[in-house]
Amino acid sequence: MRKFTNETFVILVSLCLFYIFVLNVSEINFWVRNPALMWFMSIGVVAASLWIGVQLNKRLRDFRYSLTVKILLCGAILLFFSYQLLTPYFYSRDKLEEIGMEQTESYFQLSNENSTDKEYEEKVRATLTEMLAFSTLNADYAPQGQLIELKPVKLTRNYSQFHLTMKIERSLEADIVTDTYQFSFIKEDGHFKINGFEEVN
Repeated sequence: MRKFTNETFVILVSLCLFYIFVLNVSEINFWVRNPALMWFMSIGVVAASLWIGVQLNKRLRDFRYSLTVKILLCGAILLFFSYQLLTPYFYSRDKLEEIGMEQTESYFQLSNENSTDKEYEEKVRATLTEMLAFSTLNADYAPQGQLIELKPVKLTRNYSQFHLTMKIERSLEADIVTDTYQFSFIKEDGHFKINGFEEVN
């Protein structure tokens, strides 16, 4: 039992540290642009994570309640990974609908012609995931029309994402159009952002 707990503790601590590195690696632009350096850096982080896990396990070995502490820490790390993999399941349907509608409203505000280039980029990055923001900025694409009303129709959860189907009423020049879209959301940088959308017939 003790051996299994020690090995599990080392593995979970190492995985947690490496996962934190993966979450923040995009901030290190120099490394990201150099695949070879990125590869060596990843190996170094894996080795460092394992070393920290082993050292922490040794330090706790002489502690009177080391087994209890390790079990609690393992439980906390597993809960952390569960939250990362199943984030939408930790929120109520009403909260997810509220978040989805707020982000969708922010998305349609991107067509505001009064925004400067810097303000536009900030809004795009705050509303869309990194990959979608990159393609939107490079294609210089903004939603068409003025948003009038959003009406949620259906919400589904799918692991780390949730999908919100909405009826969207907007004005296009002299016409009022109503379409049904499904927006997908995923948590990035601590906030739910739009990860994609498609029209639903």
